[in-house]
Amino acid sequence: MRKAAGARGPAGPVEIDRGIEGREIFVQGYRGRMRWATLVLSVYATLFLVGALLVSFMKMWYWQRLNRNTVLREIKRLELRLAELAGRDA
Repeated sequence: MRKAAGARGPAGPVEIDRGIEGREIFVQGYRGRMRWATLVLSVYATLFLVGALLVSFMKMWYWQRLNRNTVLREIKRLELRLAELAGRDA
């Protein structure tokens, strides 16, 4: 039994028609009469993605600041509690 990758026909190796590549399909979208629409939509999509990333980064930064303040507040509470306990024992 022959493997599919190594199968040979009577005239030699079988050639596979790969059709149009993805890059060619992408480039064809920027050619022709609707080129301006594709460019405008590409700009809008890029601006949307950049904006979404900026909002995500701002939310992460805010969450880190909020979490940092909460941890510092808890540490101060522990310090006051330890000072209170140390004052009772003395």
